[in-house]
Amino acid sequence: PSFYAGGKKGGGRAGPARLQRLDPAFQDMARVYMQAVVEETLPYLASRGGPIILWQPENEIDPWPHLYTEQLGLGARPGSFQQFLQEKYQDVQRLNAAWGTNFPTFQAARAVGDRFPTDPDRMRRYSDTISFKHWYVCQVARWTASEYRRLGVDVPFVINTYSGHATQPWAELEDIAGLSGQ
Repeated sequence: PSFYAGGKKGGGRAGPARLQRLDPAFQDMARVYMQAVVEETLPYLASRGGPIILWQPENEIDPWPHLYTEQLGLGARPGSFQQFLQEKYQDVQRLNAAWGTNFPTFQAARAVGDRFPTDPDRMRRYSDTISFKHWYVCQVARWTASEYRRLGVDVPFVINTYSGHATQPWAELEDIAGLSGQ
């Protein structure tokens, strides 16, 4: 089943955006691109006398759950969502107590995508689904910022966000980048 109505079965899409940003294969390909960008722009950083005073390591980070349903663990297969739950709850019994469930492992837990469910247990699951989006966005921001720092970018970072709070936790992104905004 798809996390959102209209989502593609399998959670993928054709073309270059077929992998979500935390996928190791995506990160391997991204490192090649990032290295090339840094090699071309390093001499132009303000810290080296150039005009570039800010660096935007990412733009409007979004997990795109309707496109990456399966890769994120929001469909039939486990993925990043279950990793988030394990980090948050540490023990599956704590997850079960919070959700009113009886999962044998974190891999069995599934997200709730319907907005504002009336059942309190489903509402807690929905809340964790939103928290997962925030976690995911921050994980991507941390990875991207650390890669650019590793490559030698030493000017301040800025991360662009959407308006609202459902997908991106702008205050946490500001802690990661130094500056965030829309």
